[in-house]
Amino acid sequence: MQKVEQEIELRKKTEALLVETQRNLENEQKAKEDNRALLERISELEKSHASLDFELKAAQGRYQQEVKAHQETEKSRLVSREEANLQCVL
Repeated sequence: MQKVEQEIELRKKTEALLVETQRNLENEQKAKEDNRALLERISELEKSHASLDFELKAAQGRYQQEVKAHQETEKSRLVSREEANLQCVL
């Protein structure tokens, strides 16, 4: 009788371990899928970052060109004004 009870108990433990193993395998599979999705998202974000960084540098370059052109225009305007003032004085 005791042997039968032990067998029943061992079968229950074996079933429980199989269920737990299956649950662990499913959790592992889900973790792998989540990891794969996160790696894809990281890749997308890195590409987006590179693109935005390129756009930022291009915009900064255009801005610097505009600043330089504005400074040259102002300088030219001041020189013209000074020349006009000198001609008025003469």
